[in-house]
Amino acid sequence: MNVLDHLNRYKHIPQVADLSRQVDQIRGELEKQILEDFHRAFHGPNARRFAPTKELAEACLVVSELDPKVKRTIIEDVIKTQLAEYEVLFAGGESDAWLTKVDLRRKWLLKTAVEFEKTLAAMFPPSWQVPARLALSFCEVTRSQLSRAMELRSQDIDVGTLLHAHKVMSELESLLIRKYAGFQPYDRTRTSTSTNPFEEEPSNKVESNPFLESEGADTPISPFQGAVCRCFQPYLRIYIENVDKRVNEQIEKFANDMKNYKFEHIDAEESNVVPCCGELFTIYKVVNLSAQCRSQARINGEGFQDSPSKTLEENLFAQATHG
Repeated sequence: MNVLDHLNRYKHIPQVADLSRQVDQIRGELEKQILEDFHRAFHGPNARRFAPTKELAEACLVVSELDPKVKRTIIEDVIKTQLAEYEVLFAGGESDAWLTKVDLRRKWLLKTAVEFEKTLAAMFPPSWQVPARLALSFCEVTRSQLSRAMELRSQDIDVGTLLHAHKVMSELESLLIRKYAGFQPYDRTRTSTSTNPFEEEPSNKVESNPFLESEGADTPISPFQGAVCRCFQPYLRIYIENVDKRVNEQIEKFANDMKNYKFEHIDAEESNVVPCCGELFTIYKVVNLSAQCRSQARINGEGFQDSPSKTLEENLFAQATHG
């Protein structure tokens, strides 16, 4: 088929034009036949007992030379078939859809991914990256379902539930980032290679100037980074308000203890020891965590206003260092 690419300028010749039409017809028939074969395999009467065949594996190799939309259609159909059960089990109205059941979502993916690798994955060329695309689609569906569930039950969201769900999904994202390192959903390779023997290859000469910064050295961000956890960002306020409340209570308690504590005079070479230094350490830790959370929220565009923690923090230090 690629031979005709060299004859494009001669399509005004009847024989070449006729040959081009024949090739286009063959290409169209191949695309239609392959799509029908895959649809029959995944949606036919024997779909539940479907096993990869050599014919379909070879058809995938042919697809790589056809219109890219054929490959895209096959991949989307396979992924949709694999996730059909998941979308029903964890739909917004189901009991398993809530934040407390995110462990079940993770188990479902791990089990499905293992089964897919053992059965269907070998049928597709590695360059298609179907297992990684399946995992990414799972993340997108999960994010959409959790967002919907939290919208419907926003009054039921508490700090413990939110943190648990975020922790489980964040760990899953990290696992997928490691497993599918280097995966990008969009093909960035050159779509065609020139067969002109007189065309010079792009220069791969390495710049020897030590003061010249290399371009494109940044590692691309994995598509799994925040693929699920982005849905929790609108609800970070719940966590931050809870942290601020605990900080305020701890600071108040500590300030009162400091007022009632009488320091004894000790020689200069020794130091005064505060009996509640453990509580002080806890307060420092919580205040620092609260500040980090507010900073991250602002980075994520949440636009939270500064809470009274900073003022209380200053009062705490004033109380602790007084006298």
